[in-house]
Amino acid sequence: MKVNAVLRKFQSSPKKTRLVADKIRGMKAEQAVNTLLFINKKSAKPLLKLVKSAIANAENNFKLKKEDLILSEIRVDSDGMLKRIMPRARGMAFPILKRISRVEIVLSDGNEIEIKKVKSEKQKTEAKAEVKTKSIAKKTTKTKEKKVEVKEPASTEVPAEKETNKVIDNK
Repeated sequence: MKVNAVLRKFQSSPKKTRLVADKIRGMKAEQAVNTLLFINKKSAKPLLKLVKSAIANAENNFKLKKEDLILSEIRVDSDGMLKRIMPRARGMAFPILKRISRVEIVLSDGNEIEIKKVKSEKQKTEAKAEVKTKSIAKKTTKTKEKKVEVKEPASTEVPAEKETNKVIDNK
């Protein structure tokens, strides 16, 4: 079972909010709440409120246990921006973009995540097997195409006189 909760129009840049969201991604819900209590960032408090709201939704609407819930997804996107200006010299104005975030959280039981992991592992092994067979097929076609003729020199023996004339210095 999946439970969604969304925080809209949060006035903090998505980049700064993602720093906190990355810390709690994949954690159990209770552990995420405890972690957010001790993070000293502006976006930690609204994210804490959002996680608590998602837990309450799961308990009241779907009759799920708090201990079983896992943060399977947490997505931080841009939700627009407020455009302001800063007066500069000689009558110019530079833009100020006050960015706004949207945070979406999906809580789920542990069952759905395990199924996804098993499927992805099977797909990975199948993909690796396909790649190996393709690479072997390519190698065999390349070796069939290459036909190299090697010309041997007329005489491979070195005359005995030339060997005796050589001086070797071992200094």
